[in-house]
Amino acid sequence: MKLLILHRVPYSFIEYHRVIDHGIHDVVYVGTGAQLATVPPDLPCTRVERPGRAGLAEEVRTLFSPDDSFDRVISVSQYEMMDAAQIRRSLGVEGVLP
Repeated sequence: MKLLILHRVPYSFIEYHRVIDHGIHDVVYVGTGAQLATVPPDLPCTRVERPGRAGLAEEVRTLFSPDDSFDRVISVSQYEMMDAAQIRRSLGVEGVLP
C-alpha cells in the first residue's frame, strides 16, 4: 500500500511504526520542516517538506497528483480532518470526503 501521512503531531506521540510496517508499505510523510524533524531518521520512508505558508490542502495539491496513486491519506490531527478529506477528493483516494 502507498500511504500519505499528513504529519503534524510529533512522531513520539503517535509512533506510526507500531501499526504500519514501513518495510512493506510505501509510506510518505508530508509536513513542514519542523514537523518532519520529529520523524526518526532511520525510518524507511519518504519525507516531503511543504512550505507551511499556505493551507495544508492547498500545498499538498501542489506537491502530489492523482498520478501518485496513494491508497490512503492519514491524519491523526483533529485540526486537519477537513484538509485530509479535501486531499482525498483531489487525489482520488477512498475514505472520508468533505
